[in-house]
Amino acid sequence: MRGHLVAGDLDGARRQVAWHLVSRDTTGLDEGAVASAAVESLAENLTDGVVAPLCFYVAGALMGGVAGGLALAWAYRAVNTADAMIGYRRAELEYLGRATARADDAANYVPARLAGAALVAGAGLARESAAGPRGRCAAMGVTPRARTRA
Repeated sequence: MRGHLVAGDLDGARRQVAWHLVSRDTTGLDEGAVASAAVESLAENLTDGVVAPLCFYVAGALMGGVAGGLALAWAYRAVNTADAMIGYRRAELEYLGRATARADDAANYVPARLAGAALVAGAGLARESAAGPRGRCAAMGVTPRARTRA
């Protein structure tokens, strides 16, 4: 996706984001929104696949040893998977889907903030910023506000 943006191929970047990262319509996204979708997907996958299970494992391990950690991490993954699979695809599962979505939101409250802080810290350590002159967006000619090519 980055290669398409650097080459000025916005349609190609949109196709890549739609194919690999998001389930929403990408035809109206500008360069900044395409890059944002990629970062959002990274943050969500980091939270769902690494940070939250690790948080639940540590919490469970502190309360009940390794078995407790594994049990809580497994329970988190079950709720997270249920949120991804139930409700929004079929009308008759709408209420169950809402319940799983709210449970997933609650379970991810702390881990999502930890993952976000880790991404910001990582960007700072790498000296990258969309707003600053050293940032990738600035290097590609994408301005933070207008998100248009220079």
